[in-house]
Amino acid sequence: MSDEKPKLSELLDDEKTNLLIQKIKDSKLKKTEKDFLINAAYRHLKFDYAKIADYYAHSSKEVQELMEESALVIIDFEKAISHGYVTLCDSIKKSYPLPLYPSDVSNLFTILISVTEATPSTNDISYPKSLNTIG
Repeated sequence: MSDEKPKLSELLDDEKTNLLIQKIKDSKLKKTEKDFLINAAYRHLKFDYAKIADYYAHSSKEVQELMEESALVIIDFEKAISHGYVTLCDSIKKSYPLPLYPSDVSNLFTILISVTEATPSTNDISYPKSLNTIG
Protein backbone atom coordinates (compact mmCIF):
# COMPACT_ATOMS: atom_id res chain seq x y z
CA MET A 1 0.00 0.00 0.00
CA SER A 2 1.26 3.44 -0.85
CA ASP A 3 1.16 6.43 1.46
CA GLU A 4 -1.10 8.35 -0.92
CA LYS A 5 -4.48 7.42 -2.32
CA PRO A 6 -4.27 6.86 -6.09
CA LYS A 7 -6.29 9.16 -8.33
CA LEU A 8 -9.46 7.68 -9.79
CA SER A 9 -8.03 8.30 -13.25
CA GLU A 10 -5.20 5.85 -12.41
CA LEU A 11 -7.57 2.96 -11.65
CA LEU A 12 -8.61 2.20 -15.21
CA ASP A 13 -7.67 2.64 -18.83
CA ASP A 14 -10.70 3.72 -20.86
CA GLU A 15 -8.95 4.78 -24.08
CA LYS A 16 -10.24 1.92 -26.27
CA THR A 17 -13.72 2.19 -24.76
CA ASN A 18 -13.92 5.91 -25.50
CA LEU A 19 -12.69 5.45 -29.08
CA LEU A 20 -15.31 2.78 -29.74
CA ILE A 21 -18.08 4.85 -28.20
CA GLN A 22 -17.15 7.84 -30.36
CA LYS A 23 -17.19 5.66 -33.52
CA ILE A 24 -20.59 4.29 -32.53
CA LYS A 25 -22.00 7.76 -31.86
CA ASP A 26 -20.67 8.99 -35.22
CA SER A 27 -22.23 6.06 -37.08
CA LYS A 28 -25.54 6.10 -38.93
CA LEU A 29 -26.96 3.18 -36.97
CA LYS A 30 -30.38 3.17 -35.34
CA LYS A 31 -30.50 4.53 -31.79
CA THR A 32 -31.29 1.09 -30.36
CA GLU A 33 -28.25 -0.41 -32.11
CA LYS A 34 -26.05 2.44 -30.90
CA ASP A 35 -27.29 1.99 -27.34
CA PHE A 36 -26.52 -1.72 -27.43
CA LEU A 37 -23.05 -1.24 -28.92
CA ILE A 38 -22.20 1.53 -26.46
CA ASN A 39 -23.10 -0.79 -23.59
CA ALA A 40 -20.94 -3.52 -25.14
CA ALA A 41 -18.01 -1.11 -25.53
CA TYR A 42 -17.65 -0.88 -21.75
CA ARG A 43 -16.27 -4.42 -21.66
CA HIS A 44 -13.03 -2.97 -23.02
CA LEU A 45 -12.31 -1.04 -19.81
CA LYS A 46 -9.01 -2.19 -18.31
CA PHE A 47 -8.84 -2.11 -14.52
CA ASP A 48 -5.58 -1.77 -12.58
CA TYR A 49 -6.41 -4.06 -9.66
CA ALA A 50 -3.25 -3.21 -7.71
CA LYS A 51 -4.16 0.48 -7.73
CA ILE A 52 -7.80 -0.38 -7.03
CA ALA A 53 -6.71 -2.28 -3.91
CA ASP A 54 -4.61 0.70 -2.84
CA TYR A 55 -7.52 3.08 -3.47
CA TYR A 56 -9.77 0.76 -1.43
CA ALA A 57 -7.36 0.85 1.51
CA HIS A 58 -7.50 4.67 1.57
CA SER A 59 -11.29 4.94 1.14
CA SER A 60 -14.28 5.44 3.40
CA LYS A 61 -16.26 2.46 4.68
CA GLU A 62 -19.09 3.29 2.26
CA VAL A 63 -16.75 3.24 -0.75
CA GLN A 64 -15.12 0.03 0.49
CA GLU A 65 -18.49 -1.72 0.83
CA LEU A 66 -19.52 -0.69 -2.68
CA MET A 67 -16.16 -1.82 -4.11
CA GLU A 68 -16.64 -5.19 -2.40
CA GLU A 69 -20.18 -5.48 -3.76
CA SER A 70 -18.86 -4.75 -7.26
CA ALA A 71 -16.11 -7.39 -6.79
CA LEU A 72 -13.40 -4.83 -7.42
CA VAL A 73 -11.85 -6.29 -4.28
CA ILE A 74 -12.75 -9.45 -2.41
CA ILE A 75 -12.03 -9.19 1.29
CA ASP A 76 -14.70 -11.34 2.88
CA PHE A 77 -15.24 -14.84 1.45
CA GLU A 78 -18.73 -15.05 2.99
CA LYS A 79 -19.73 -11.81 1.24
CA ALA A 80 -18.32 -13.19 -2.01
CA ILE A 81 -20.58 -16.23 -1.62
CA SER A 82 -23.63 -14.08 -0.83
CA HIS A 83 -22.98 -11.91 -3.89
CA GLY A 84 -22.73 -14.98 -6.11
CA TYR A 85 -19.03 -14.77 -7.05
CA VAL A 86 -18.22 -18.30 -5.94
CA THR A 87 -20.91 -19.60 -8.28
CA LEU A 88 -19.43 -17.39 -10.97
CA CYS A 89 -16.02 -19.01 -10.42
CA ASP A 90 -17.54 -22.47 -10.87
CA SER A 91 -19.21 -21.29 -14.05
CA ILE A 92 -15.92 -19.90 -15.37
CA LYS A 93 -14.12 -23.16 -14.56
CA LYS A 94 -16.69 -25.03 -16.67
CA SER A 95 -16.58 -22.49 -19.51
CA TYR A 96 -12.80 -22.02 -19.69
CA PRO A 97 -10.64 -25.15 -19.51
CA LEU A 98 -7.92 -23.59 -17.39
CA PRO A 99 -4.83 -25.70 -16.79
CA LEU A 100 -4.56 -24.40 -13.21
CA TYR A 101 -7.09 -24.43 -10.35
CA PRO A 102 -5.33 -23.48 -7.12
CA SER A 103 -7.13 -24.41 -3.93
CA ASP A 104 -6.15 -21.09 -2.40
CA VAL A 105 -9.27 -18.90 -2.66
CA SER A 106 -7.36 -15.66 -3.11
CA ASN A 107 -5.53 -17.10 -6.13
CA LEU A 108 -8.83 -18.33 -7.55
CA PHE A 109 -10.20 -14.80 -7.42
CA THR A 110 -7.02 -13.54 -9.06
CA ILE A 111 -7.74 -15.98 -11.90
CA LEU A 112 -11.33 -14.70 -11.99
CA ILE A 113 -10.02 -11.18 -12.51
CA SER A 114 -7.64 -12.42 -15.23
CA VAL A 115 -10.50 -14.16 -17.03
CA THR A 116 -12.49 -10.94 -17.06
CA GLU A 117 -9.49 -9.30 -18.70
CA ALA A 118 -9.34 -11.98 -21.43
CA THR A 119 -9.17 -10.72 -24.98
CA PRO A 120 -12.85 -10.75 -26.05
CA SER A 121 -12.24 -11.94 -29.60
CA THR A 122 -9.99 -14.89 -28.72
CA ASN A 123 -10.80 -15.68 -25.09
CA ASP A 124 -7.05 -15.80 -24.43
CA ILE A 125 -6.39 -15.77 -20.72
CA SER A 126 -3.39 -13.97 -19.27
CA TYR A 127 -2.32 -15.37 -15.91
CA PRO A 128 -0.92 -13.09 -13.24
CA LYS A 129 2.88 -13.44 -12.94
CA SER A 130 2.50 -14.75 -9.39
CA LEU A 131 0.53 -17.78 -10.64
CA ASN A 132 2.89 -18.71 -13.46
CA THR A 133 5.29 -20.30 -10.96
CA ILE A 134 2.71 -22.33 -8.98
CA GLY A 135 3.01 -26.06 -9.69
